[in-house]
Amino acid sequence: MGQQSTSDGFRFRRTTPRAVLGATVTVTAALAVVYLVRVVVFGRAWYDVSSLLPALLAPMLLIWLAQRQAGLPLVLTDRGIVLTHPGGGEVAIDWDNVAVAQVRGRLNPVLVLELIDLDRVRPPLRRWEWIRADRSGMARARGPREIRVPVAGVTPGVGRLRAELARRRPAAPPPAEGRGVDGRGGVG
Repeated sequence: MGQQSTSDGFRFRRTTPRAVLGATVTVTAALAVVYLVRVVVFGRAWYDVSSLLPALLAPMLLIWLAQRQAGLPLVLTDRGIVLTHPGGGEVAIDWDNVAVAQVRGRLNPVLVLELIDLDRVRPPLRRWEWIRADRSGMARARGPREIRVPVAGVTPGVGRLRAELARRRPAAPPPAEGRGVDGRGGVG
């Protein structure tokens, strides 16, 4: 697999072959069961392979989706995060310009970055630019300064991405003196 840690930071990239292989094995196993049920239970002819057509198309669809995955490869550095813009090129974001950086979801994990100021991104981004540039629709932002990067199947793994984000993100400032946890006197 190679070294993922570079002198500049920690690199996360697509894993098209592994994702396609895993999905192909899963789809093929499921379709084999469907095929056997059709032959044994419903008495269909063994040479009727119309139910196996999805198994042939699934790998091609997965390759197409993986190639259109916006934001990958990405690099986490001590200074910030470097993403690949959906339209091409790199986008560098300093950690002090990131309000939220977390991986959400288990089955379909997504890296969510909420930016403070789009003008401090190198090169500067316009409001909603990330969503407009992502033609695949896989990185649907929920706000004008939000960037969403699908990270299912990244190498070296989503767990490692979560750990690196936790390690590199600055700690949240403590609540104001004499106030509660939420800064207004309440608990949360």
